[in-house]
Amino acid sequence: MSTTLITETGSPLPGQRKAPSAFSASQLLASIPGALKKLDPRFMWHNPVMFVVEIGAALTTSGSARQSPSHRFPTVRAAGIKAVPGRGALGPIVTAGQPPSDILNVVPLPAGAQVKNGSKVNNTIGLYDHSLSFTIPVSEQKVITFYRAELRALKWQLVSQGPPPHGVVGYQIVGQHPSSDGYEWEVGVTITPTTFGAGTGTAETTPFTLRLFAVTDD
Repeated sequence: MSTTLITETGSPLPGQRKAPSAFSASQLLASIPGALKKLDPRFMWHNPVMFVVEIGAALTTSGSARQSPSHRFPTVRAAGIKAVPGRGALGPIVTAGQPPSDILNVVPLPAGAQVKNGSKVNNTIGLYDHSLSFTIPVSEQKVITFYRAELRALKWQLVSQGPPPHGVVGYQIVGQHPSSDGYEWEVGVTITPTTFGAGTGTAETTPFTLRLFAVTDD
């Protein structure tokens, strides 16, 4: 039996021939169609072990392709309406990395709320002060109950509840939450009275506005 010595560079020593490969390129190419054919389930079922392996691989792959939510958003029983993350809907008022992620992640929306087109407002106060308005087909009281319960559940400290200032009609809830950026952030939810369309049985609609504000020393 002959032995071929290989140098550090991977080449045979002078005077020695490199052992031929067991498979040539033409042999590998010729074997591909047959290998693929054997993966067909119509052939695989003849081999129960391999058939089960193929099914398991398919299920695992399909399961990993589905994106799971980054975190489970809590809905407390007292809220009365399912809570959904507000982060995506608040996109129109996210600018230059503000509000920070840890604040966006704790802003809830009641399921079914829709953004009012053209409602984003930059109040140009301090580091950040923006608002966005929504509508939802439930009563004013249900929206109030939702935000009282959900903001508490998400560790917002409720610092104010009651009629909005400056004679604005409706109800306002203000919560405060610390952030990793070193600032306290406030969310103000102003819920205006429910409106009804013309005619009997028309669905109710309640507008509300979310305002996010960075509390600074300025």
